[in-house]
Amino acid sequence: NEMDETYSEFEAFMARQEYKMIVRRMRRGVMAAAREGAHVTEVPFGYVRAWEGKRPTLALHPEEASWVQTAFSLYTGQGQGCQKIADLFNAAQVPAKKSAQWSRTSIWKMLHNPVYTGTWLYNRSKWQKRKKPEDKNKSIPRPPEEWICMENAFPAIVSKEQFQLTQELFQSRSHLPRRGAVRPTRRPPCENQGGRGHLQPGRRREIHSTGRLPPGDVPDCKAGQGHGG
Repeated sequence: NEMDETYSEFEAFMARQEYKMIVRRMRRGVMAAAREGAHVTEVPFGYVRAWEGKRPTLALHPEEASWVQTAFSLYTGQGQGCQKIADLFNAAQVPAKKSAQWSRTSIWKMLHNPVYTGTWLYNRSKWQKRKKPEDKNKSIPRPPEEWICMENAFPAIVSKEQFQLTQELFQSRSHLPRRGAVRPTRRPPCENQGGRGHLQPGRRREIHSTGRLPPGDVPDCKAGQGHGG
């Protein structure tokens, strides 16, 4: 009857509200852990999951870490592009992390990931729910002041100097920037208290469009614990 239908709708509404509250609490817990340097995302190639007490962190996977160093060396020292490096990895039967083979994109992501300098960057994007059933959820970049940024959080595989050189080479080898793009001018410092990134206001437009640091930038963040480099 009508009363039962109304009660069922009310129950469904309360269930949805409770679910949202649980998600918010979990999100707050993850953010609090991330601010303390906990690695709360997927383990990148070159590392294995480790624990410091109850805090998840990263430790080196020696064999994979060697291949990460090889990729950076091939790009910066021998001028090899991402596709050639991927072909070399596949020929050597290096196991890829998420797929059967290495691709240009997976190598590109590796060479742009500051985690290999020991730097922890988190909360750089958020998911935007689809507005129509036929649409897909979108990843939307967050403003840099909302990022969590911590230096020396994990053991480094490459130096910051080599990582910065890699980004500069990407910039010099890429196509000319689109009209209106803002070129990087300096390394963006992160706030010492809290580790959140703050960039020059004139440069935020470029980061908003990509969710990534511009080429040539190495994050200079809040110091982490337990690792040098």
